[in-house]
Amino acid sequence: MSWTRNCACRRALYAGAAYFRQDDSHYYLAVSLVIPGSQIPFVTEKEKDNATIDIIGEALGGGKLRVGQLRDTVKLAVETTQQVRRKNVQYTQASCSLRAVTT
Repeated sequence: MSWTRNCACRRALYAGAAYFRQDDSHYYLAVSLVIPGSQIPFVTEKEKDNATIDIIGEALGGGKLRVGQLRDTVKLAVETTQQVRRKNVQYTQASCSLRAVTT
C-alpha cells in the first residue's frame, strides 16, 4: 500500500504512514501529519484566533486501487496564535480493516 498526498493549499507539512497486516485480507493503517504552526492561517474572531484544517487522503493498493480514505476537519481555537506559531500541530489517525489488494 502507498499513501499519497495532494496538498491543494501548498503548505509545508510532514507526513508519515505505517501499515500492519492483520490477516490475509486486512491491514491496519496509521497516518501522522505534522504542520508547522507558522503555516496555519488564523483568523481573529470574538477575541480568539481560529483556524480550520481540512484533511483529505486516500490509501492506494498497488499504487492504483483505492482501498481506504480519510476525510476530517480539525478546528483550532486559541487565545493567541503566538503560542501556536512557534510550535507544531500534530494530527494522527488510524484506520482498521483496509482490504488487501492482490495484483
